[in-house]
Amino acid sequence: MVNLLPQYWQKKLKEEEIFKTVSILGIVVVFAMFAFILMLLFVKYFYSSSIVSLEISATEKEKEMKIFNIEDEEK
Repeated sequence: MVNLLPQYWQKKLKEEEIFKTVSILGIVVVFAMFAFILMLLFVKYFYSSSIVSLEISATEKEKEMKIFNIEDEEK
């Protein structure tokens, strides 16, 4: 196929094509980074809530052990 456009317009069209390609790739990279950050935040909050629940269960077990120790001393 023969391109009958002047050299200036051919160059301008090529630059626009490159700009569009770079813009699309940039947007994809930004969204990928945003998704990755959201995933990391989700993992962080999941494990922090898990740690908090483990700490609560540990304190409950300590309270139970204190109660059992008091009952043994009363006997």
